[in-house]
Amino acid sequence: MDPAQTNSGAEGGESYDKVVDEFSFLIRDKNHDGVLEREEFDEGRSAFDKLSDPERFDRYDLDGDGVVTRDEFLQGRASDRDNETEVAQPPGPNDIPLARDTGPLARREDED
Repeated sequence: MDPAQTNSGAEGGESYDKVVDEFSFLIRDKNHDGVLEREEFDEGRSAFDKLSDPERFDRYDLDGDGVVTRDEFLQGRASDRDNETEVAQPPGPNDIPLARDTGPLARREDED
């Protein structure tokens, strides 16, 4: 099977991401004019995303003409993926320092 037809491996993952990004652009382009105005661009974003990254539209609008073309959108998504940080894993049981008991019944080290 051709790796580009699957979601595994670098080529397959890139191909899958591009298909998802293309679909995301088409869904947002409500008036089907081939570009995203700010309202269309923001419609697909969560409220948290809008607050945490209000300049995203401006970063995607590479030529500063006030709209995001399909190519600008795809380039911006690829850049976002390249800049994503690895999701932090929750600490394991050995990663959490034990709190030292300092209450009145705590045994003092110098009492040995």
